[in-house]
Amino acid sequence: MFIYLLFCGLFVLSGCSKDEKSSEFPVLVEVVIETPETIKVNEEVVIKVLVTQGDEKVEDADKVEFEINKSGEETSEKIIGRHKGDGIYFITKTFQDVGEYSVIAHVTARDMYNMPKKEFTVVPAE
Repeated sequence: MFIYLLFCGLFVLSGCSKDEKSSEFPVLVEVVIETPETIKVNEEVVIKVLVTQGDEKVEDADKVEFEINKSGEETSEKIIGRHKGDGIYFITKTFQDVGEYSVIAHVTARDMYNMPKKEFTVVPAE
């Protein structure tokens, strides 16, 4: 009988744990794409992403790749981003043609993957 009560007591106590973090979801890696307001044809521009996890800026992303696609075209161009610091990764790009474009930032960081997309227009130079 004593062993039975001891076993039941241990069973009940084993369900109690001070480590409540194991049931929490991990904080997701957030990625925000930033492009200039106006992008003119044949002008070099900087396209960047800000990578964060909660309030922390991610300085150790495994891979940041920018995929540029012109609307209506099947092929795209992929460019590896460079780390600037403060959670910012960037590329420089010169667009040869006027038109509608999209950029997808493929970001792998801290065992997570995020791929936001942003559309923009390249306008004629004045």
